[in-house]
Amino acid sequence: MENALWRMPARLMLRQVRDGHRPAEQTEIAHGSLQEMVQLATAWGTDDALPVCIDCRGAPAPLVWADIVALRREPTFPIDI
Repeated sequence: MENALWRMPARLMLRQVRDGHRPAEQTEIAHGSLQEMVQLATAWGTDDALPVCIDCRGAPAPLVWADIVALRREPTFPIDI
């Protein structure tokens, strides 16, 4: 993964599921670079059911929790902000 991708604009979103018939709503919690949003999301804990996602300009779809954890474990993940 290129370093430029880690600097892509991203938004950390809280997914709120209303019921089984309506789609989930998303509320922005924070915005910044993809790196910052991955660090912020993973700082909350390791619960597999965290209702967060990251909306990144470089991604074709919002990144769900499993994607966020995988990015954090990526060998090219920058250590420093």
